[in-house]
Amino acid sequence: MLLPGPRIAAVVKRGGALPVLAVLCGQALLQFHNLDLLPVWGDELFTLRTVARPVSEIIPIVQRDIHPPLYFLLLHEWMRLPLPWTGIAALRAFSVVAALLSTFLLDRLWLRRWKTGRRSLALLLFAFSPCLLLYSRMARSYTLQAALGLLAVSFLWRWMREPSRIARRALPAFAAAVLLLYTHYLPGIAILAGFSLVAWRRLGVARVALFGAAAAAAYAPWLVTLAEALRAWGEAAAFQSHYALNRSPSVEQLLKMAAAAVSLTIGESFSVFSLALVPVALLLVWRGCRVRRPLLPFLLLAAAIGYAGAARWVAWPFVAARLLWLLPFVAAALAIGITRRATPLRHAAALAIGITRRATPLRHAAAPTIGITRRATPLRHAAALAIGITRRATPLRHAAALAIGITRRATPLRHAAALAI
Repeated sequence: MLLPGPRIAAVVKRGGALPVLAVLCGQALLQFHNLDLLPVWGDELFTLRTVARPVSEIIPIVQRDIHPPLYFLLLHEWMRLPLPWTGIAALRAFSVVAALLSTFLLDRLWLRRWKTGRRSLALLLFAFSPCLLLYSRMARSYTLQAALGLLAVSFLWRWMREPSRIARRALPAFAAAVLLLYTHYLPGIAILAGFSLVAWRRLGVARVALFGAAAAAAYAPWLVTLAEALRAWGEAAAFQSHYALNRSPSVEQLLKMAAAAVSLTIGESFSVFSLALVPVALLLVWRGCRVRRPLLPFLLLAAAIGYAGAARWVAWPFVAARLLWLLPFVAAALAIGITRRATPLRHAAALAIGITRRATPLRHAAAPTIGITRRATPLRHAAALAIGITRRATPLRHAAALAIGITRRATPLRHAAALAI
């Protein structure tokens, strides 16, 4: 299931905190290693320059750049702490902390009642996802969006299940949604829109409308900037046309969806043989989603709205970054799909993983098969990162060994660890 079920009389022991603690240790070793490996790229340079300013200057700067302010304000305070990093490494470390928080929240809010094997597999698939590894080491708000997205979806869904519990369900959902909106417009709008389109049946139109009005009131200081962002979004299609891979808008959308699907499943640095894993992974994700159908319309609507917003605003290499908040749910659904009693599908997944075992990052990280272009900066970063972390990176090999060691008796988990490596 994608959400803890109702309380039952006898709670079966699910392994306690050991799975999530072990995964968090391995994730921290991997993602904190050599944070200044890659050069600063354009968006990170904006972050670096902005957070160095006083708070009184940060807000006007991000308003002119039509960004919400919360991430930059948090990062400004983060840089005042006595950190073991400096410069861009310190900024990227904040993104890693948010990624670790996302892993903890995924376990605490969604997985902790799962059986140990499935729970550990979901944690491994998320924490060691190549997509998360790439974007958690950038000085941008992607992983903070993922953490707040987990909170918002969890609390909103729990309120839909228990409409009368306003204080314990609606108020935390409201706080998480507003914080997400102040971090980035896209996931906040997508999740609130998906919620509104399905929640009125359970909560009533009046409650949903009141919730939306309260969120708009809390966002009042930034509504003018949001309106400007929406105007720019409406004009973005023409701006992004010179990045297009195909002149046909429909074909271009298919290519963007394919690029996002590949990134969220196997990352952005891979062997051409690894593409065989993508349709298998997507089929398993769909099978996992069908286990908890009541939640599916909410997530599908939020994902569709999020994709529509991202695909119009950015070119194909950058869509997955704007959808990183969906990755925890993709990992959870994939874990369900793998561990269900569907032997042929498990065999197909194992075969696809086995095909890619010999495709080492050193041989294929910069392969032209993923369509790396001169302007596709995140893809170049992914290639450089894959190469960098495999050269004399003993702590990272230890982290991988730790992840495998956790799953000695669980075959699907060994497959997941092999995939993550």
